[in-house]
Amino acid sequence: MVLTIEVKLGTLKLGIRNMDKEKERIRWRESKRKQRQNPLVVQKEKEYKSKNTEKQKVYSRESARRNMPKVVQRTKEFRESNPEKYKAWIEAGKKIKLEGLCQRCKKNRATDRHHPDYSKPLEVELLCKPCHKKADKERIENDR
Repeated sequence: MVLTIEVKLGTLKLGIRNMDKEKERIRWRESKRKQRQNPLVVQKEKEYKSKNTEKQKVYSRESARRNMPKVVQRTKEFRESNPEKYKAWIEAGKKIKLEGLCQRCKKNRATDRHHPDYSKPLEVELLCKPCHKKADKERIENDR
């Protein structure tokens, strides 16, 4: 009987430690996010990257190699769970060229195809990155 209680307490302590670690990770991410918004930190990062372009390239390649299996797995899962989106992207990519200006702001070059409705794969808006982000946010808000 005593042995069972000790095992349960040990498990309980482990769970609390893991929760604390997760809270600590969240705090750390939040502090890093705030740092990245600081103009001085941003400037120092730009300077470092410009001085160490070779280091950055090597790190980038190593990171890509390390994460490739995860990326492949996530891509496969996304395609399986969103077949309509995937088919629409492929069909539009084959038949609609990205050319001209953004259809919303008329300032930037169109870099993305935006599908207001995935069931109509050839009905797309040609948008720049900022306008595409706004369009996706609008769609998410309208779906709520």
